[in-house]
Amino acid sequence: MSQDRSSQLIRVLIVDDHPMFADAVSALLTRDGRFDVVGTATQSDEAVELAEREEPNIVLMDLTMPNTDAVDAARRLREAWPRARLIILSGLDEDELERTAREAGAAAWLSKDEAHTGAADVIAAVAAGQHSV
Repeated sequence: MSQDRSSQLIRVLIVDDHPMFADAVSALLTRDGRFDVVGTATQSDEAVELAEREEPNIVLMDLTMPNTDAVDAARRLREAWPRARLIILSGLDEDELERTAREAGAAAWLSKDEAHTGAADVIAAVAAGQHSV
């Protein structure tokens, strides 16, 4: 891939404690052609390190992970790499998901049930500044 094309891709970091789910979302986004998945993390500490090193445009983060609070993890990610826009991902009901996404300062939220059909378009819209919670 040429440098020009790769520099135009939306850089995405996926944070989810279920590696199989993260790998599936990564494969989906990679096939789309608009995205460069720069890493996956299973814990917030790992996500912060990856964000600092890989400089993603978008962080797609699961709301519920062991040993972490989504709002705190989001704050730490924004401190590590403030240019990244956060999208919260969860299997929770929509009202709880939307409330917590707002508290976390997320630009958008996605239900895990919708991830396979809607993630790519939501991520692209958030990266373009056309979507917010």
